[in-house]
This record gives sequence, structure tokens and C-alpha cells, in this order.
Amino acid sequence: MTVYIPSGLAVSLCERLLDLAHPPGPRRAAETQRAFALFTDVHGDCWLEIDTRFSIVIHLDAELGGVSGLMRPWLDEGLLPEAALSDLLGLLDARRGLRLVVHEALPLNFRDLAKTREQMMDAGLLPVPAEHGSKRDTEEMVTLTLLTVP
Repeated sequence: MTVYIPSGLAVSLCERLLDLAHPPGPRRAAETQRAFALFTDVHGDCWLEIDTRFSIVIHLDAELGGVSGLMRPWLDEGLLPEAALSDLLGLLDARRGLRLVVHEALPLNFRDLAKTREQMMDAGLLPVPAEHGSKRDTEEMVTLTLLTVP
């Protein structure tokens, strides 16, 4: 299933989670940091499109500090409960060398903001396709940027 999450919350965390699939150290120029589409809705707000089944293998030597550092301001501002960080770090550490579904690693607060395509259309955030229009017709009405991981 595909869900949409306000990008201001999710993009940086998804980037840090994807970092965990690689060993520590500098990246090659050809490597990218993202695996999801970003798009702008009809009101100009950005959303991250996430396949809820997308997974990565956590590298055995992955450094968790990037995730921890990223979440600290959200914890300090009360946007996330303290337990969110310890729960996530425990999950990531336990999944070293194993597959991790990225969506499931997002804090519950972020997942609660997720909307399905139908919910996005019902909320007026995506144009509703014409009766005989296709899904592609609708997608062409929003700005879409595809972000990939090799």
C-alpha cells in the first residue's frame, strides 16, 4: 500500500534510516540518500509517498547516531515522546543484518499523519480524476520528484 506523509516530518528521518543500509563512511558520488517520491499537492505543500512494504537490510556496522541526532530536536520540542527514540534505536539495533520495513520504523506520530490516495483526494489535496480519466492523468496534475536508492 502507498501512503503519503507530510514531507517536513518524514524526509530527513527516511534519509537517516536509508543511511543504515550502508557501512559508515563517505558515499560514492553515484549513491543517493532517498528511495521515495516527493510531490507537491494542489495547495503547494510537499508530501512523501511511501510504499509501506519497502524494506532495507540494516548494515551490521551501521551507525545509529544520525537517527538519534535527527530525532533529538523533535523530542526536546515535545513533538515525539522520549520513548520513541529508545524504541527506534532498539528496533534498529535488533535488525542489524536483517530486513527492516522503513515505514514501520517511522514513529507512530508520523504514521498517524499518513493518508491514502483516496484520503488525499477526499481532502482536496490531489485532484480527483475525470470520470474517464486515468491514474496517470491525476499524477500529471501534481509535481512529482522520484528519489531512488541504487
